Amino acid sequence: MKDVYEQNAAHAGIACAMKNSGVGVGLPDKGRCRLAVRNGVVELYSAASDIGQGCATVFLQMLAEAAGLPLEKLRNMGANSELAPDSGTTSGSRQTLITGEAVRMAAAELKADLDGADGDLSALEGLEYSAEFFDPTDKLGADKPNPKSHVAYGFATHVVILDGEGRVKEVYAAHDSGRVVNPTSIQGQIEGGVLMGLGYALTEDFPLKDCVPQAKFGTLGLMRADQIPDIHAIYVEKEELLPFAYGAKGIGEIATIPTAPAAQGAYYARDHILRTSLPMQDTFYKKPAKKAAP
Repeated sequence: MKDVYEQNAAHAGIACAMKNSGVGVGLPDKGRCRLAVRNGVVELYSAASDIGQGCATVFLQMLAEAAGLPLEKLRNMGANSELAPDSGTTSGSRQTLITGEAVRMAAAELKADLDGADGDLSALEGLEYSAEFFDPTDKLGADKPNPKSHVAYGFATHVVILDGEGRVKEVYAAHDSGRVVNPTSIQGQIEGGVLMGLGYALTEDFPLKDCVPQAKFGTLGLMRADQIPDIHAIYVEKEELLPFAYGAKGIGEIATIPTAPAAQGAYYARDHILRTSLPMQDTFYKKPAKKAAP
């Protein structure tokens, strides 16, 4: 990232971010999972909502890895809170790590029984395996040295590069999200987050009058498909990973955070004007208003 930035320093901006994984701060942040063997298939129950981030697929991948079973022998039964154990909110970039570890724990118990049955899944018909994961954290203001606020943190650095007209040409987005469980999913998360950050910085406006929105979906200023720059998603995996969920920390909200300040820095490098309002004015995307003729 340093090389990319320095090679384009006259029209590039760089910004870094960190983001917690899990609710933390002393709250009972728990992930839960129940596995049931029925009709020769392992059914996965966890009331952890997948709102597009792909955790439903990640849970099956972790189950397949831990149990040593093919995906066709596994089925995610969805986030039905009537049938599945409560696994907390889908917020705080928590599900991949917190519920993912609960899935791994339950799958490890199933694997032990499966090995005892010489790999014959039918011998486990009707059995269930449950697990709850909780890694305690310290409350805000804890009177102790080196308090632990969260289970883990993700880190990111984004570089935004402008072209000669001031249009965003490329965005490099490097993320330490722990082990990448699903490369396709994390790439989509990063690209979507970068696009949201660019809209926030450059094109989107949500005016309110007496707390009532004055814009409609079509007039918010969402970036169009032909405005999207080249986005380079880069994954950083350390040698030493977390002992939970195969070292995955998830990604979630952090994908949106560094893009806007990096875009601000790119415009400042270009014309030395510090833009302090959003969306930023006097850019390729927001031209200054023309003065009326006298």
